[in-house]
Amino acid sequence: SDLSRAFAFVIVNATTPTAEDLLTLARKVDGVIVVINDRETRRDAAKELVSRLTNEARLLGAILAT
Repeated sequence: SDLSRAFAFVIVNATTPTAEDLLTLARKVDGVIVVINDRETRRDAAKELVSRLTNEARLLGAILAT
């Protein structure tokens, strides 16, 4: 069944091993909110991920977790 027909919103909480895996998933959903942990994620990696999500998916926002 198609969950989007049954519900107004479907939230998928997913942790992926690589940015490529995340981008593959992001292209299949209507929008993405990415949570970035400032203690585990390098700034350049976070900027690259946000840039790629902006260009290759529908980035709705980003949350910086401290």
